[in-house]
Amino acid sequence: YTLSLHDALPIYRIPRLLNTLGVHAVVREKYDQAERYYEEGLAMANEMGDRQAVADMLNNLGYINHHHTENLEKAKQYYQESLSTGREIGHRHGVTSTLSNLGHLYVLLGEREAAWGYLCEALHESMVIGVVPLALDALVGVARLRSEVGQYLSAVELLGLALNHPAIEVDSAQSAEPVLTRLREALPVDQFEAALERGKVLELG
Repeated sequence: YTLSLHDALPIYRIPRLLNTLGVHAVVREKYDQAERYYEEGLAMANEMGDRQAVADMLNNLGYINHHHTENLEKAKQYYQESLSTGREIGHRHGVTSTLSNLGHLYVLLGEREAAWGYLCEALHESMVIGVVPLALDALVGVARLRSEVGQYLSAVELLGLALNHPAIEVDSAQSAEPVLTRLREALPVDQFEAALERGKVLELG
């Protein structure tokens, strides 16, 4: 594919196309292929000085290592590099996505204080820039944190809001479902259902 891309496109467009190809490979669950696309795109973007593409591909490489190869330390390194680059260039959408990813990662690592900081910043930034799917993703992370410290009803309400929102993305919904299942097991049925219904009528922001 590389030769045909180089032949058919202006070189400055290739890193971002490779990033897009990586995203599509993830959707098809071709994670090794996605990682190769991201790594090649990252190398080209670094060479060309396209720092926004660098930040995006670092974030996506972090996501692959976080969710699919489960190399959490490597994921953290990619995310932190993405966050640093994104902040330096003012790439707010990318920064917000990476903040949310870091929040979810730190929940998984059991570092709740760090997770809370990242998720709260992601939620704030996503509302400021008006990207609702990112706000919902951060909200799922906040709900998971609350469930882990025994704030079950509040967690169910937040998940009710997020899962009932038309803008929620598939990855966020998939992250929410296991948390909701554990909460369903932890609460009496009537309390769980009532909290879920309360969440469904909450408004984001």
